[in-house]
Parts: sequence; structure tokens; C-alpha cells
Amino acid sequence: MPDPELIKETEQLLAMSEEDLYILLCLRFGTGELFAKDSMVSRGKAIFLEHFRRSRGIVCSQYKAQGTQMRNGIDLVTLMASVIAGHPQFADVPALPLAALMVKIGLEKLCRDIP
Repeated sequence: MPDPELIKETEQLLAMSEEDLYILLCLRFGTGELFAKDSMVSRGKAIFLEHFRRSRGIVCSQYKAQGTQMRNGIDLVTLMASVIAGHPQFADVPALPLAALMVKIGLEKLCRDIP
């Protein structure tokens, strides 16, 4: 049975705009207090791209193995977050916001050219 707090947090993240999720990534890395909103969004996008590039192979292989059958955003975010959080090399990554952004952008699109 999934953790109700995890489900609640995931629902909240999925309800946010992509822009707000980028800002959240910026804030989670402690860089938001010095930037205007547009700058925070840009910085959040850079953080997302950096961490997605690092995790892309793992994330996309799991998405193609399990996630393509999932139609529920909560389950898909949880799967992607567990993939990210399960690897020590991604210990610094805020897994849920990153996974929520992946789902909102579209894993099919992000993983398109990965076999």
C-alpha cells in the first residue's frame, strides 16, 4: 500500500505548473533567494537538464520496461522518483520534483531516442 503522505506530495507536485516546479528545484538547491522569478525558472531548467542527463539512461530504461503501461501520473512519478532515489550517484537530487517534471514534460518525449 503506497504511503498516503507520498501520494499527497506527488498530487501536489503534479498540480503545479512546470514553471513552479523549476522554481522548486531552484529553491531545493538553495539558489532561489538571489534571483527574480524568471531567473529562478531558468536556473531550475538548468538544474533539471543537468540531473536528467545524469539519470536519463536509468530513468528511460525503467520507463520503457514498466512505465509505459502506467496511465496514472502518481504511479509514474513514484516509479521515476524511486529509480532516481535508488542510486547513490543521485543522492543530491530532489527525486520527487524531478520526477514530476519528467512526467509533466512527458517521458515518451524525453526518452524518444533511447532504445
